Amino acid sequence: MQRRLWLFVLVMTGWAGLTYLLDGSLYAGLAVLAIGLGSSWWISPWQGGRTVRHRDVQAMSRSDRDVVIYWRPGCRFCARLKSSLGVLGTKPCG
Repeated sequence: MQRRLWLFVLVMTGWAGLTYLLDGSLYAGLAVLAIGLGSSWWISPWQGGRTVRHRDVQAMSRSDRDVVIYWRPGCRFCARLKSSLGVLGTKPCG
């Protein structure tokens, strides 16, 4: 379930947002939809961007792979590590 949690969040907040919109609460519906989209993006596999696969890292020479960080979408520890690295956290390998 952890891998597809973002889909569940997207569907449930989309349903709630549409319910608000159909009831006539425009701002509440848009707020729920915006929060749902933001939350789904944050825990989705695409939030971290495209990553290098393990076999590709193993194929690199030792000088090209000083540090490799394996990113798990939705992991708060990975997010904290990535944010503490700043610009280096978004720098692609290779």
